Amino acid sequence: MDRIDRDEVVRVLEAVIDVVGGPDTDVSWSGYDDPAEVVADLRGLSRRVRPPGPDRGTVRQISLLFAPTGAVQEISISSGWGDEFLGLADRMDRALGEIDWG
Repeated sequence: MDRIDRDEVVRVLEAVIDVVGGPDTDVSWSGYDDPAEVVADLRGLSRRVRPPGPDRGTVRQISLLFAPTGAVQEISISSGWGDEFLGLADRMDRALGEIDWG
């Protein structure tokens, strides 16, 4: 996991936190109960990405959140920022690099 760009992962997480923390966030299809829960989860992940992290579980959780039909995409579509999500997901994919789950 040496090829992870921790700074970019944190920047993308913070960008999502900024949007999700807004008043028009709909989490109906995401598995979360409310936007505050999403924000708390993303902040926790952001802390775990900073050195000495992230561990394999953190990377997996971030990958799943940003995957197609993952919670962040579901939130983005139902909240009206699906196009913006695509750019953020692309940035996250590049920041995480190639992940060997083997």
